[in-house]
Amino acid sequence: MGTGEVWIPNSEIQQEFINSIEDGGWEEVIKSINMSDELLNATLNCDEEKVAEYLDKSHSDNTSILQYNNENSLSCVISIAYYSARKNYTIHREFPAGKGFADLVFLPRSNCNMPAFIVELKYNHCTEPDKKQKLR
Repeated sequence: MGTGEVWIPNSEIQQEFINSIEDGGWEEVIKSINMSDELLNATLNCDEEKVAEYLDKSHSDNTSILQYNNENSLSCVISIAYYSARKNYTIHREFPAGKGFADLVFLPRSNCNMPAFIVELKYNHCTEPDKKQKLR
């Protein structure tokens, strides 16, 4: 059964796809793709304020208020927000890591020289594994 996903194999066809949706009322899609590019750049440049800003916008735009602090919803939002990273990364959810699972792992594709990175989601808890206390 199909996954409902598409992969565009090369940059020329990707550009034609972008050109076709720019002129067809898909401005919001283009805006989201551009924001995704900016989010990835901010992440790779360690600009935590920009990363927080872009993720907050994506979270607000793509999550129901009833599921706002749900880890699965946030994982999906992050996958959407980093959509353009798929060009250079394979994204794994719940990736085995040490004593548990990393929420999202971005592994660079073999044809690019990008750093890997991990997203670990915590709500009202410390991210350090040896600290068990809740944050206020």
